[in-house]
Amino acid sequence: MTSFAPNVTIVTHVTSTSTVPCATAVRRCAVGLPALAVPVSAGTAKAPTERFTGDVYLNPLHNGEAPSRLVAAMVRFTPGARTNWHSHPFGQTLHCTDGVGFVATRDGGVILMRAGDTVHTPPGEEHWHGGTRDNMMCHVALVEHDNGMSATWLEPVSDQDYQAAHAHISQ
Repeated sequence: MTSFAPNVTIVTHVTSTSTVPCATAVRRCAVGLPALAVPVSAGTAKAPTERFTGDVYLNPLHNGEAPSRLVAAMVRFTPGARTNWHSHPFGQTLHCTDGVGFVATRDGGVILMRAGDTVHTPPGEEHWHGGTRDNMMCHVALVEHDNGMSATWLEPVSDQDYQAAHAHISQ
């Protein structure tokens, strides 16, 4: 393995599956190791307006089949774009890869996410996430599905709630 920056490792030689720390690192360099290859994304799709406000783009990364329940996607939010309020039966992990964005909860909690930050929302917690008014934000979203259901989608985030997130961070 070769390290190029703190916490970034590129796998250059694989001797067994037990030594591979991250399947996504293997995708680019594991020619000849089809058992370890990660499927190429199905392509970029515009997120459905019934669940998102503004321009949001999705790239599916993984949709687990039994016994796996993992669902993973790269989600890109343009400035001002955001999810609806929603929750996940097993929680959700978000890893910000680029830009600046929010994760906000019903109790008024707001987390400002920047590239490199990871945020976990617990099972059943109603929340939303998206870019700030002036910044795009991209994150990897990781959830587990329960018999095909990975989220309960609720109403859109009001402009008032969105502005409150900005005000909370400004304090």
